[in-house]
Amino acid sequence: MKEDLQVDAFKKFWRFYTKEKFDSCGLVSFDEYKIDSSFTMGRWYDGMELGFTQELINSINKFSHEIDVITIWSKHVIPNYPKDEQLELTFHFLELPFYYCLNQPQSIRDRIIFSSTHLCHQANLFINTPKYKDDLPEDWKIGKNTLKSCISQWKVEHTLLPSLEAIASNEYVENTYNYRNMAHHRVPPSLQYGHTNYIRRFWCKKSEDASYNIGYEPPLTTEEITPHFIEQHKLIKHAFSCYWKMVQEHLNSIT
Repeated sequence: MKEDLQVDAFKKFWRFYTKEKFDSCGLVSFDEYKIDSSFTMGRWYDGMELGFTQELINSINKFSHEIDVITIWSKHVIPNYPKDEQLELTFHFLELPFYYCLNQPQSIRDRIIFSSTHLCHQANLFINTPKYKDDLPEDWKIGKNTLKSCISQWKVEHTLLPSLEAIASNEYVENTYNYRNMAHHRVPPSLQYGHTNYIRRFWCKKSEDASYNIGYEPPLTTEEITPHFIEQHKLIKHAFSCYWKMVQEHLNSIT
């Protein structure tokens, strides 16, 4: 890529980003999610809550920022260049944030599950829940079923669990062509340009025979996918607010 093209394009991006104060999703403020220092559930809970909450906010705000980056490049900068330069600018400035955002809904959802599980576990131990033991599975085994068992005695389970189910639902997976799973385990669709999977093999259990399809998968486009990012960000923010209600319910249990 020519240096002057790269510099010129980034200047246009930066001018738009700073002048318009672009913020399509809204940032989460750290100041709104701090617990009163007079409340404590012990060293382990307090330390975990502080670290988890900060990192969840960082993740949510990073997702928001990258959605803005995609929107500015794809709508307000790249279309102003000739077609051949659009291709270069897309690969240089747009492909990585696009890839990042496609991975975030599942990732952030799983972080909320992980964080909520540990905090519920510590809260259960702190209030001496009958017959409850410090036998939480290892971190890599923690999932939504682990959270369900730890959160069952807290009222917030009726809001937090459904909010997590809404993130990266089957509908979202279909709308993004199962990109996250395909990117990690198979050959995913391309981003913006190019086609993949020209020949695909299928196995029919009924006939116990293989068949081969000739065709291709078209690329994912920012125009098609960005609205889904924005919707997922809203769902994630809602799940985070439920997570915070969980923290408040834990702390209120000791007053």
